[in-house]
Amino acid sequence: MKIILNNIELYGYHGIHELEKKVGLNFEVDACIEFIEKTVITELHETIDYAAVFSIIKKEFKITESLLETLVERIVASIKASYPFISTITLRIIKKGAYIEGMKGNVGVELTKFYNLD
Repeated sequence: MKIILNNIELYGYHGIHELEKKVGLNFEVDACIEFIEKTVITELHETIDYAAVFSIIKKEFKITESLLETLVERIVASIKASYPFISTITLRIIKKGAYIEGMKGNVGVELTKFYNLD
């Protein structure tokens, strides 16, 4: 089973440039979380709560980081800590309109973690 949160729009102060830390930028976050369901899912406690995952992402996003690599690792660890039965997490953070002279477009990071559930 996969739980997907797509195109989450957040504002943050992440980056190595002082302007990024002072003024901030728009970001887009995508999460794909996989787990093996034991039975047919009929109750929220048998799955992953989208709203709870969004709250984790939003909370961790408020903590400024110089590197998106550090931020993505921290968010993934927090999600996994809340849902130990997760088998795989893929999290992507896109920085919209990065402050790179002459560049039009976006930059970002993506992390996939696989967990052994034995």
